Amino acid sequence: MPIYAPKKTVSIPIIGSVNISDHIPLINTREFQRLDYSSQLSLVRKTSPFANHTRLGHTYAVLGVTQQGLRNLFERDFFPPIERAQIKRDLESAALVHDIGHPPYGHVTEAFLKAYDPKGKGHKERGIELVKTVLAGAISECGANPETVAKYLDKNIITPGQLITSRAMGFDKIAYLFIDRLLTARPAKGPERWDDILNYLVYDQDGVAIEEKGADVTKAIQEMYFDMWSRAYYRKRSVGDGRQLQKAMQIWMETESVDPEKIWTAKESWLDTKLEEAKSPVVRKIHDRISYRAPLKTALSFRYDTQLLMERKCGKDLTVHALNPEQLDKYVRNYENPLKLTKLENRLGQLLGIDTEDMVIALPPEPEKLVPEDVRIVNRNGAFVDKLFVLWPTGRSKLMEEAKSSVAIRVMVPDRLRYRVSSKGTEVLAAIEEDYRSQQS
Repeated sequence: MPIYAPKKTVSIPIIGSVNISDHIPLINTREFQRLDYSSQLSLVRKTSPFANHTRLGHTYAVLGVTQQGLRNLFERDFFPPIERAQIKRDLESAALVHDIGHPPYGHVTEAFLKAYDPKGKGHKERGIELVKTVLAGAISECGANPETVAKYLDKNIITPGQLITSRAMGFDKIAYLFIDRLLTARPAKGPERWDDILNYLVYDQDGVAIEEKGADVTKAIQEMYFDMWSRAYYRKRSVGDGRQLQKAMQIWMETESVDPEKIWTAKESWLDTKLEEAKSPVVRKIHDRISYRAPLKTALSFRYDTQLLMERKCGKDLTVHALNPEQLDKYVRNYENPLKLTKLENRLGQLLGIDTEDMVIALPPEPEKLVPEDVRIVNRNGAFVDKLFVLWPTGRSKLMEEAKSSVAIRVMVPDRLRYRVSSKGTEVLAAIEEDYRSQQS
């Protein structure tokens, strides 16, 4: 029977026109629309002003990649024909809800909230819970099965959902890398076209893989992934701003007895208003500094002893200190917990005579976390060939070495305090070691 009504579509940069006609009941829910009030790249927009797109926009992009990816797989006879219509409905719904559990400001806020309540649910578990409860009716109206959609979001089991969620090469990864590269204006590393990889992407009993003729485009995307994470998402300004946000939130929550659960489902505008109008002048000052571009600057940088020259310090009140890999790695792992980092900052503030709002320690992740997840390579008959980094051994070693150049423990302060702090590297390092040992005992 002919369908006379036009399709409902949204236009997404790079991806093109995305058909949302079958998903209106889900899109019209309060939970989905909250994504329009959450930034996809959090505070990265402070260094890349055009990277102010929302999680809602990103979600539509993932839907578009999912639709194109499934068309490609179906044309190559993946999945039994009788199952394809339902798989399409379930996977498209999963694409729309894959990020729905995120708190405002995404991973920056989540790292803090998870430290506050280590046994609490993260954004993945919260998203699955919403699918099974609040969103179940809307998902059913779209012709999808809520239980299947929930399974597709679970990264611990092999389902077609890995086509979306796989960190090795999923539709989510493809969507955010290519759009974020455009909006952060990163140099053109990686393939020119986002959809080239879909010609080689396959799904089997072991999950997502790449046909061996696609190894070169896969290498290019993995290098692009590393470049985006190390030089766009984890730029030192963004890491410093994120750490300030965590500190402001902690002081606000402790001084005003805020329930962390309120934050998980809030809009970013709500959180900004709460911090801007907080009772604590320290919270207000930190929030103003983030909001009105008064960034803290690096006074001390502790780096791998082989990477000292990677710090640009010409004309700056900045000193760089060498740490052996064992030292630096143990500190980065320990102080990933924002609450531990706050205690260390308070200790250093007392040592240096600096107010808590005037100093943060900015930490990137460990080098291993900047290197992309390995990808299975199969031949044209679907037989396993090997992992990409086995076939490309210099690739992983090269990226690991470059990752080390991105890792530094930075003591960041207002410009007026840089000179004073930059001369205290020995004392600061001794205090970090003392604090570390006290936490291990």
